[in-house]
Amino acid sequence: MATGYNNFKILITKISRQIHQIEEHEMRAINLKSQHISCLYYLLLSEKLRAKDIVDYYLEDKGQVSRSLDFLEKNGYIVCESTAQKRYNAYYYLTDKGKEIAKYVEEKIDEIVFKVSDSLSEKERIVMYKCLSTISKNLEKIKE
Repeated sequence: MATGYNNFKILITKISRQIHQIEEHEMRAINLKSQHISCLYYLLLSEKLRAKDIVDYYLEDKGQVSRSLDFLEKNGYIVCESTAQKRYNAYYYLTDKGKEIAKYVEEKIDEIVFKVSDSLSEKERIVMYKCLSTISKNLEKIKE
C-alpha cells in the first residue's frame, strides 16, 4: 500500500518524466532536444540572460545549461555578448532564428499546458499551484 510520501514522490517523478518525453517528442520535429527548450523559452521571456541566471533562477543544471547554450550558439539560435572562453556571467540573446524557434516552443508549451489542465477549473488550477508552491517552500525549509 502506497503512503502519502510514496504517492507524492511517484506522481512528481511520473509527471517529470512525462514532461521530458513530451519535450523530446515535440523537439524532434525541429532537431532540438528537451534540454534546449528551457534556454530558448527563458530567453524569449527575458530577452537576455546569463547562464548564471538560468541556473540560479530557473534551477537548471549548470553543466546542462552550458552545453545547451553552446549548442544553441553554434547553431545560430543565440549570440553571446562576450567572446571570452568562460562566459557564465555574459549575456545571451536570441537571434531572429532563435526567436522564431522560441515562439514555436512557447506555442507548444501553451498548447500542452492547456491540454493537461483543460479538465481543471480556474479555481482548481489556482489551488493546485498554491499547494505545489507551499510544498516546495516547506521542502526548502526542511532542506536548510
